[in-house]
Amino acid sequence: MNVATRQWACLCGIDEAGLGPTLGPLVIGAVSLWIPVDALDGCVWELLRRSVCRTPQRGGGRLAISDSKRLFGRQRGLAALERPVLAVLAAWGRPVSTWRELLSVLAPAGLAPAEQVPWYRGDFALPLDPHTGDMGTRATPLTRDLDAHHIAIQAIECEVLDAGEFNRRVQRSRNKASVEMDAVFRLMASAFDRAGGRPVRLVSDRLGGRTRYRDALLRSFPEFALQIDEEGEARSRYTLRDGDRVRRIEFHADGEQVSLPTALASMCCKYVRECFMHAFNRYWTAQVPGLTPTAGYYTDAQRFLRETESARRRLAVPNDELIRQR
Repeated sequence: MNVATRQWACLCGIDEAGLGPTLGPLVIGAVSLWIPVDALDGCVWELLRRSVCRTPQRGGGRLAISDSKRLFGRQRGLAALERPVLAVLAAWGRPVSTWRELLSVLAPAGLAPAEQVPWYRGDFALPLDPHTGDMGTRATPLTRDLDAHHIAIQAIECEVLDAGEFNRRVQRSRNKASVEMDAVFRLMASAFDRAGGRPVRLVSDRLGGRTRYRDALLRSFPEFALQIDEEGEARSRYTLRDGDRVRRIEFHADGEQVSLPTALASMCCKYVRECFMHAFNRYWTAQVPGLTPTAGYYTDAQRFLRETESARRRLAVPNDELIRQR
């Protein structure tokens, strides 16, 4: 699709997965769509209703795009999350069949931490869940729907902070919320640069309990004039202007329910994190026979650390490279 021949805007969504756990990476992601200007404030779920929906449907051909927490659960398995993520990548023209391919597409910088520590090394085939199905047939209806409504996937990118890097950044900032915010604003700046002179609407999930973002926006984008449109418990909205460049930024308490790109960013982050945890558990269950895999959240992480203590001493694993300190 030739973006230069039409009046386009950029609709972007940002979210994270893994801020709270003790083990495994924090992943922050952004999804940007080219969309006709007159559809910028519309509902993309409604525009793409022939190929996507908000809730998984048994036997249905539509892809569920929603908050990752609504799609994925340990008891339900990974397929409801994995299927739409891999299908979207195929519709974008970037199909993947291994974890390393996934990282090269979504998080190239994540290949470095994946090689620096032994529990993330190696590769494995995707999809992980045998119920995920064939991505070629899943992607085709979405591709047709995107084309029919003159929508194109511009970019999908994730920033991965493994435990070691997370600890180093928290040590510098003394605040893990600042680590998350810095990553969000880096992805925001990247989206703004790609948009050039075209209008941007960016929807992010709210960062912790924060309702005011004025100072952070001014620090990150000093070349723009800032207008506060709204600051409240449910959402905070701002407009940045620099000549003809206009960027509208929204932070919502439930951003994944407001914007399809934000929901998709949530899903991509969660899927990338789950792949990291698959590698993590594959390594440690090989080191400790009979070890139950962990999702990395605090209570179960303490169990995991007790059961791997001898192996970690034997392997001389530095705690700061494995365990989040905050």
